[in-house]
Amino acid sequence: MNGFQHSIEDIAEATGLTRKYIDRCYQLMPFLEAYRRMAADENKYYYNSGAFDVFQQIASLKAQHNNRQQIKEILESSGLGNQGEAEEEGREEQGSAMESLEMEPASVQPPPDTKLWIDALQTSSRQAIDALREAMAAKDVVIEEKDSRIHALEDRILALPDGRTPEEIKAGLAEKERQEQEIEALKKKVGEEQGRAAERKRLIGALEQLPTWGKRKQKKELLSAIKALDGQT
Repeated sequence: MNGFQHSIEDIAEATGLTRKYIDRCYQLMPFLEAYRRMAADENKYYYNSGAFDVFQQIASLKAQHNNRQQIKEILESSGLGNQGEAEEEGREEQGSAMESLEMEPASVQPPPDTKLWIDALQTSSRQAIDALREAMAAKDVVIEEKDSRIHALEDRILALPDGRTPEEIKAGLAEKERQEQEIEALKKKVGEEQGRAAERKRLIGALEQLPTWGKRKQKKELLSAIKALDGQT
């Protein structure tokens, strides 16, 4: 574990990427395994300093609206994939050499047929793992495409309130304007009627205040005014 001292939280904090996104990058890009190691006693991955550089580059490509498949292709075309695989193979060879120094004498080596069977089993396991990673990567691409379509549909729905067409919106606005005009006309009519009612009440009050005898001219004028108001209703 020499050199592998950083956690996935350190990588996420330094790059702004989420843990989930980093894990999915590892599923799609096997060459990234060169930058992390599993601590068997903790069942946890630790990362070396090179992981910071790689994921800073991935974060920059993601900010340019590249999906993970596109980022993988860009990294591979830049030679980073080959570099990661070379580092991984170098570490595996070094680990194998150290293990061979610590092993028992050649007399305890497994028979040739057993070794061939183990090699075949390891090859089959690697192929199965690679196929699983490719399937998961393809699934991620499909999910990202579906998310993009959903966001596009949401934007279109928001552009048309309540899901109405532009013609329906225009008709609704015209109907609303017509109703407002009717309400204003009704308010004006009610106001005029209230004004006439108040004036009629005033004229009747003035008529009642006149003496029973005399004031014929004033009475006639008041009655004419009351009749005129009644004729307007």
